[in-house]
Amino acid sequence: SAFFFTLKLFMGKSCDAKNVDMDELKHGFINAYAHDVPLTWFDVEMRHTLGVDVYAHAFPREQGYLMIRQDNVEVLLLHCELADAAKEAVVREFTGVSSFRLRNENQARDKTYAEIYKRFLEFVTLPETLVDRICNSTYTQHFYTENQIDAMRERWLGRAESQ
Repeated sequence: SAFFFTLKLFMGKSCDAKNVDMDELKHGFINAYAHDVPLTWFDVEMRHTLGVDVYAHAFPREQGYLMIRQDNVEVLLLHCELADAAKEAVVREFTGVSSFRLRNENQARDKTYAEIYKRFLEFVTLPETLVDRICNSTYTQHFYTENQIDAMRERWLGRAESQ
């Protein structure tokens, strides 16, 4: 979604959903987007800024969340794939705010690029080298089970049964 948020930077123009060339968009995504940014974010941002190395804490992959309390820092890590009700319950537990309710904001479906984004997700398959780099990254290996990683791999290589 970050690619689409800054689409004009990567493509050098704004894209009209009616006439966007999906092959050109795919090429821009594969070749111009910094795919390592999300893979290194915890090291670059969190560890450097807060002194918390999330990779030093075992992440319960099946559970999909972890609360880290280290010195004067508290961090909640959540799989975005968790159901909203589960996210709400975990945030309530973490914060002690029993009235917490999740509100979905800043969603791609509400953006000007929503139609292009949806079409792209239906269209795109990624090169095996890129999929391998992402799936074999410390980030992915730490936070996801082998079955989840296999499903990611199959989906992005275009081999999933239902995309």
